[in-house]
Amino acid sequence: MSTWEETGLKPELVSVITHQLEFTTPTPVQKASIPLFISNKDVCVESCTGSGKTLCFVMPIFHKLLARESSSSLPFALILTPSRELANQIFEVAKQINSHLGDNYTIDCFIGGRSLPEDIQKIENGAGQIIIATPGRLDDLLGKENTINFKDIEILVLDEADRLLDLGFKEKIHSIIEKVPKQRRTGLFSATMTTQVEALVRAGLRNPAYISVKVKSSISQNKKEHTKHYLPKGLSNYYSLMESYYDKFPGLVGFLKSHLNEKIIVFLGTCASTNFYTHILPKAVEGMSFYRLHGKMKQSQRDRVYEQFSNSDKGVLLTTDLIARGIDFQDINWIVQFDAPQNPDYFVHRIGRTARANKVGNTILFLLNKEDSYLNFLKMRNIEMNYIELEKNYECYHTMKNTVLNDREIYEKAQSAFVGYLRYYKEHQLSYIFEFKHLDLGYLAQSFCLLRIPRVKEILGKSIDNFVQSEVDPESIKFKDHKKEKQRAQEKERKALEIAEVKKKRKEKKQRTRTEKRTAKRKSSYKDLKEFVDEERIIRKIKKGQLQSQEVQEFINENPEFTKLFRKKRH
Repeated sequence: MSTWEETGLKPELVSVITHQLEFTTPTPVQKASIPLFISNKDVCVESCTGSGKTLCFVMPIFHKLLARESSSSLPFALILTPSRELANQIFEVAKQINSHLGDNYTIDCFIGGRSLPEDIQKIENGAGQIIIATPGRLDDLLGKENTINFKDIEILVLDEADRLLDLGFKEKIHSIIEKVPKQRRTGLFSATMTTQVEALVRAGLRNPAYISVKVKSSISQNKKEHTKHYLPKGLSNYYSLMESYYDKFPGLVGFLKSHLNEKIIVFLGTCASTNFYTHILPKAVEGMSFYRLHGKMKQSQRDRVYEQFSNSDKGVLLTTDLIARGIDFQDINWIVQFDAPQNPDYFVHRIGRTARANKVGNTILFLLNKEDSYLNFLKMRNIEMNYIELEKNYECYHTMKNTVLNDREIYEKAQSAFVGYLRYYKEHQLSYIFEFKHLDLGYLAQSFCLLRIPRVKEILGKSIDNFVQSEVDPESIKFKDHKKEKQRAQEKERKALEIAEVKKKRKEKKQRTRTEKRTAKRKSSYKDLKEFVDEERIIRKIKKGQLQSQEVQEFINENPEFTKLFRKKRH
């Protein structure tokens, strides 16, 4: 099968995909899965990243909509995805196809980080015929009074199913599956088949057709068939070794300066590192546009950055594993793994952001010398790496130091990045390769231009080499933003007053004479004795049955548990 016509899709869809979307022939996974999905089969599809899985379910949905006789406006298809960015991406693809079909169908996207009341209003006005959603937001909406009517749902899609389960959506997915009709078609799409995914297949699919499409890379043509990972044909993988973390940033700067006119994604281990290097790199590498994208940003910011980087011809996106799965940025030239992923499965997903749809792409991995056994780990997974020597630009630390020490905001970001990296490294899943005890803390602190090493539990009591504490007081660094500096000064003044007040009270307490202390103790003892005598007198009254006494009533109101002591025993 080498043409779209042979997949069985409607002629108008074939026209859209060939002329408007400009995909001349279907990919192997599209050839295998589309005919089955449109012929009312449940499908379970496993295929490598970048193989075109999105069209495997979007096109059959439109095919079914075009074929059905009913003109119902109720939801017809539901697509669940693990991340907001992936949901947005599928939404844009579906909208594009819909526009070429005359905008005959309604499409809604429900994801977290956006206004819940607005989503509820959409539902009250009638949810779209195609719904794309993250499980968390959809589960929230289904718990509201005016919920979505799923009685006409004919197609359910679980995209990146392994990631859906990794993120802990299992219960919510099962809850959603229970709300859709049992007489439906279900498509499950994943880059890897785990035991959890297989359990989900058994629970949500009926006698599915299993489709596993592996695209071998040029590197691994001679490998045995049982190897674990298959990579796109046009992918070239490189690595570079560094003596310490102090060498990594100069290596990155040197690399970026030699690729100024290319589109690059740099993967970092933490959100804090992303925030820090986004401020530093534009000053170290002039003439490049830098973007940042991570899970702690507001959804409106994430949407804006995604759109800006997608529309750019060149530039650098600094990010975390937030976009490692399913996200399709066009024409990425290089993937730079500045920090290796904590989860080793994400290595393949990261490098899959380039060389997509039969294009060529390159990746480079930064490793410390003591981490070189990671290369053997990758080799066991059928991922061959070629060594490349990077030109290191150590002058960039002069620029970084000036930037960090002239703005408290950036100094605080440097501290956060240092602490975040410590925790990222200590919690690495391959701790036998990325050994925390071998991490040079001194060089790590130097690489963030810190004046002092923060006191955090991960390194308390450890001896630290290759670091000399600066004579400059970190408190002397001011915010460039005058408002923030004013707030900091006010906060310092408030804390100073609080400390002075505490010291004053302690001093007053210490200055009491021995006679004053004895008098205070005597008063306290007399007070305790008086309370005891009063209680004894009231208890005697209660025993005598004088419960109507005002004094007794007031005491019982204040101490209701006393009445339990005088209940008559039943024999």
